[in-house]
Amino acid sequence: MEKNYRGDEDSVAVDEILSLLQNKRTALKTIRIGIATIVAQTSLMGLLIATSKYHEIFQVMHWMISLVALNVILLGFAIYLIVGSLMHIFRLDKKILKLK
Repeated sequence: MEKNYRGDEDSVAVDEILSLLQNKRTALKTIRIGIATIVAQTSLMGLLIATSKYHEIFQVMHWMISLVALNVILLGFAIYLIVGSLMHIFRLDKKILKLK
């Protein structure tokens, strides 16, 4: 009887660890989204800089200000996603170690 109870307890612990690992995979996907956001910004800025010889900076200043503001917002969002996910992963790792 004691052995059966221990088996159920182990089963619950394994299920909980699998659930935590699924949450960890989700957090890693969120980090990937944050990195993709930064890469997209960099690509867009590179394209704009490459084609900037056709424009006078003072003629397109209103576009540049809005673009820089959008890039700052996207960069902040990407950093928020990455840092938040890393903190979540560290918490999940601590829970997994405690369950082991």
